[in-house]
Amino acid sequence: MTQMASALISSLALLAVLSSPAEAAAPDTSQADEKAEASRRFQRALELVDDGQMAAALIEFQRSYELKPHFQVLYNIAQAHIALAQPVEAVAALERYLADGGAKVGKVRRKQVEAEILRQRARIATLDIAVTPVAAHLDIDGKPCGPLSPSGTLTLQVGVGNHVLSAAADGHRASETSITVAGEDHREVRIVLEALPPPEPVAAPAPLPPAVVQAPVLVAPAPPVPEPTPTRAFPARPLSYALAAAGIAGLAASGLLWWRAVDKHEQAQDACASFRVCPDEALHLQSQAKSAATWSTVTVALGATSLAAGVALYFLFPDETVTGHARVTPFLERQAAGLAAGGSF
Repeated sequence: MTQMASALISSLALLAVLSSPAEAAAPDTSQADEKAEASRRFQRALELVDDGQMAAALIEFQRSYELKPHFQVLYNIAQAHIALAQPVEAVAALERYLADGGAKVGKVRRKQVEAEILRQRARIATLDIAVTPVAAHLDIDGKPCGPLSPSGTLTLQVGVGNHVLSAAADGHRASETSITVAGEDHREVRIVLEALPPPEPVAAPAPLPPAVVQAPVLVAPAPPVPEPTPTRAFPARPLSYALAAAGIAGLAASGLLWWRAVDKHEQAQDACASFRVCPDEALHLQSQAKSAATWSTVTVALGATSLAAGVALYFLFPDETVTGHARVTPFLERQAAGLAAGGSF
């Protein structure tokens, strides 16, 4: 019969015990709740065993035993340890199973368990560990091993394989030792922690020399520097905006005058179309067209000049005001028109 089959037989026996009518009639409600919880966890452990999740099944078996201690659960716990290659824990569970079960464990089952105990002990090695200093803390495979004896020694039983011993103590450098053991080995391990050097004393800061008090030196105040006489300033930015606006207005007026000149010219041509000699009305329209064209030319020149002056003034004088004096004089002649600017800056 396989180990798994033995575990299932034991499980069925335990379920029969947990669901016996004598215990079901127990008047204590809390005990009944604990018994029901233990039964649920035990059943869950059996399902995990069927799924091959032995580590999870072991946890559920142990929790079921904590809620409702029953010697038959120890057998299931031992089987889980065996499946997880934990012979030390398996032997402890099997020995307790025989001790707690007593006469309730049949002869055939007892012989099977005793044979399994011998088989698991053949997979256990013994380590005699000595650690210096004696106040060190010792871990094996990341788990604490318990306090050392007053002489700094400790005897441990471990399963076959590789194990890591970690030791640490205040004022000493931590140590980590790896050891591989076979079944029924008896090994001595000595761990000596290296003492850390004492911290270097911090040198006291050198005393500061006494402060030398010097007599105050009287310095004659510097003569006041006369402020330069401010020159007259004119608003550069507003002037540039005004010139640009005037230029845009002039260009717009030039466009209107040009449109008027074209319109009058077309009216004059229409009036002359019906006659071999243009009537006086057509001549008058042509005169108005020429006048509008002339003023369109003048206004476009003035507008462009004013716009150019405003843009130049904006970029040449980025400050809000410009010191000095300036003058802008428009002029209009027979053949040209524009703005004349001058001054000192």
